[in-house]
Amino acid sequence: MSSILIVDDEYYLVQGVKSSLDWQSLGITQIYEAYSAEQARKIYEQYPVDILLADVEMPKESGITLIQWIKENGYHSVNLLLTGHADFNYAQSAIGLQVYRYILKPADINELTAALQEVQQKLAKEKKSEKSSLQIKQLAFWRDLY
Repeated sequence: MSSILIVDDEYYLVQGVKSSLDWQSLGITQIYEAYSAEQARKIYEQYPVDILLADVEMPKESGITLIQWIKENGYHSVNLLLTGHADFNYAQSAIGLQVYRYILKPADINELTAALQEVQQKLAKEKKSEKSSLQIKQLAFWRDLY
């Protein structure tokens, strides 16, 4: 089960996304919401966030700088940007930050659902890989101990 943080300065967009998707079928059990990058940072500091869905342009700070902060501070989430701007510079910055998906507003619910399903598959593979790596390390520890 995963958590998501939806960040956008438009209250009704956040509420619309929150109420429109079938979170349970997506395997998302915790939904956080923030209306600025500052609020988003506070949530990252308090709770584990697996998926970030953020607007690019917000007052005072962009989704791009938020993702830079996330990476600089060692938080690991799959990051998606939701924007009304088909600006090449934003897309180029997103690529540089390894943003998983750059989604243009108005986003179709099916498009968001498909993107989140892909993210869940990615997270499941990563967790499986981490579990295998841990098991290998444990075996190596016990082998070295004997």
